[in-house]
Amino acid sequence: KTVFWVLTAPGQKYQERCEEILDTWGAHVPDGLLLFIGTDKTYTTAQGHKYVALPVDPKRKALKELMAWKFVYEKYPDRDWYIKGDDDTFFLVDNLLQYLAMFDPSVPFFLGRKFHLG
Repeated sequence: KTVFWVLTAPGQKYQERCEEILDTWGAHVPDGLLLFIGTDKTYTTAQGHKYVALPVDPKRKALKELMAWKFVYEKYPDRDWYIKGDDDTFFLVDNLLQYLAMFDPSVPFFLGRKFHLG
């Protein structure tokens, strides 16, 4: 049980980036399990992909990130894995899901890269 979520920003650019994701790796995510968080408005597509607006200034990136994590966890508390990317991230969905199958989801893991900027 996995949910993929993408942190994006409001404005015209997010629509283009989200469409590119849906046309590429997003097509491999099961319907209803792909979220775009940080958009202009909240809505759900016919395929079940969710676009979620957050009540936070987009320039407050750390707060936006925390609010997004809170939203995802509260909305999907029963998931084994929470896969987070930005709107310029590319996932090999099938490979990633195969890789995650090697881990016990009851044990907490942070898989990825933590960047320190500044």
